[in-house]
Amino acid sequence: MNFQNPESFFKLVLIGAIMGTLVYIANMDNVSYTKYRFAESHIVYVENELSFLRKEHQYNHTTRPRHPRPFITIAPNNSELSFRIDQKFTLSSCPYSLHAKLQESHWASQYYRPGVKMIMTNGNINQEEYRRLNKYDMPFGFFYRKKLTFQELSKTLKLFSEDESVLDFGNHQRPRCLSCAVVGNGGILKGSGMGKEIDNHSMVFRVNNCLRRGFENDVGNRTTHYVFMDRSLSHTQQADIPRDKGIKWVFLPCRLDDYHYISEVAKGTNPKQKLKAQAADIRLMHPDFIRYVHKVWMQTRSFRPSTGFVMFMTALQSGCDSVSVYGMGFNKKYSGYYYDKKFYTYENTSKSHDFLREVKILKELDKAGIIKWYKRDVPEFLS
Repeated sequence: MNFQNPESFFKLVLIGAIMGTLVYIANMDNVSYTKYRFAESHIVYVENELSFLRKEHQYNHTTRPRHPRPFITIAPNNSELSFRIDQKFTLSSCPYSLHAKLQESHWASQYYRPGVKMIMTNGNINQEEYRRLNKYDMPFGFFYRKKLTFQELSKTLKLFSEDESVLDFGNHQRPRCLSCAVVGNGGILKGSGMGKEIDNHSMVFRVNNCLRRGFENDVGNRTTHYVFMDRSLSHTQQADIPRDKGIKWVFLPCRLDDYHYISEVAKGTNPKQKLKAQAADIRLMHPDFIRYVHKVWMQTRSFRPSTGFVMFMTALQSGCDSVSVYGMGFNKKYSGYYYDKKFYTYENTSKSHDFLREVKILKELDKAGIIKWYKRDVPEFLS
């Protein structure tokens, strides 16, 4: 499309969008703060889109090649809310994909941004990217009290695959509609009989000390993705570490030592190391994705999202068309974990994670029909 004065056109569209949003607000009864913030964020989104259109117009009228937008920016004046885009990410063609539901949901669309880069590789972390991310503390960046140098980081990343997706279908074609089970270790699963239902999903995500031997009827037996940190296996016996063919190990580095740990795993040089995994099957989580989960979805003062919630968000954002959640959300009715020998009520004494916020997100997404959350008979989940 050609315009005599593109800048005037862009301003006109922006004014119209803002006025339309303000009229929308004015005509609503008892407008909540959340709805106002949604409208406000919509204006920012429109401004960002128009900024891109201006650049696109300029590219169309020069001999320079067009470049895709590299970042998703939620707040232009806050670099913490700017996240690298995975240019290879495409939305599913599944007619009932949750990605469409996330965008259509008034509540979820405030937080959902498709295509935030999830996996870091040697190919997508250069010196410029290292400097950008070194402003933020681990795991939201590369800053740590003991410095992780670019040379150390690059040496580590070279050990792993350049594949930026957590989904791998091997020699098989991706199903049109991909179903994913996200399995936490909550006591709600004990005696649930959910094992067969869990195993019937296309992909099965597990986390931390995910014991299966003796619990197959309740938690299933398949594992396609294991999300973990360096201490996840500290209480797991060698025989209980998942060994499924084609499994992908999704690693969340939170400290400098974590990079040393995962390097040892990839090299296989430490005979005392519990985890035996091929470097080609290991994926390292991108700091932008963890920061996106924490700053956009969680919006909390806690140290970071729990590893279980990172697992859930990985499934939600990676390309799964349906997500069923099991064993997530601590409660007073069931013991902390399904493998507990004695009943105990989990107490979040360290305050490292905001489990109440995580449960709220699960409840809202479940209520909107975006995910399926196994709530059993827990009153606080059902209310």
